[in-house]
Amino acid sequence: MINTAISDQSPGMKEAIPAAAEHIGRLAAHHGSRVVALSTDMVFDGESPPYSERSIPNPRSAYARAKLQMETILMGHVADLLIVRTSLIYDFRTDCRQLSWMEERISAGEKVTLFTDEIRHPVWAPDLARAILQVAHSDLRGVIHIAGPDPLSRMTYGTALLEALGYDPDVWVEPVQAAAIAPHRPRDLTLDQSLAHGLLDPFPRSVPEAIRAGL
Repeated sequence: MINTAISDQSPGMKEAIPAAAEHIGRLAAHHGSRVVALSTDMVFDGESPPYSERSIPNPRSAYARAKLQMETILMGHVADLLIVRTSLIYDFRTDCRQLSWMEERISAGEKVTLFTDEIRHPVWAPDLARAILQVAHSDLRGVIHIAGPDPLSRMTYGTALLEALGYDPDVWVEPVQAAAIAPHRPRDLTLDQSLAHGLLDPFPRSVPEAIRAGL
């Protein structure tokens, strides 16, 4: 059983994420099922990177707290459990939130504000899906970090996607510092993915590699 839950943009996510975990956990326990659950790098506070699977979570947002609650609930119910913490999931479809919000701004004639001081590991959706299926069929239990190979700023990542879609960043991008306008957000969520590197073949591709493969 693979639990992808819902995104941080979904209505009622604070209640829905732990509620779904409780339901899935009880169901899996009853049937003796293996569960692979998708969590987030945002369970960490961004103050002491890099974060390994042994690092202690300290979520700052409601979404991250709900995801950590999901992890705890499932751990209490499911013996054969693997938590996959990942990062920014992107694709090149028009309904991908990582792209659509930027294109909506540009369509409205507005600049896209991108953080220069927030670090994440963007991962291409097809690569993440392949990796999840691979670990789902393994006997690994506990927690594993699987995301893109490179820690990138929101600015670097977003600019690469916009350029790939034909938008000029010099025209449409406004660099901003999250520390100035969103001080509650985690700054650096660099992940230690040593465990995943030792297990996955192939490993998720970098943003430039994904652009070449996906566009």
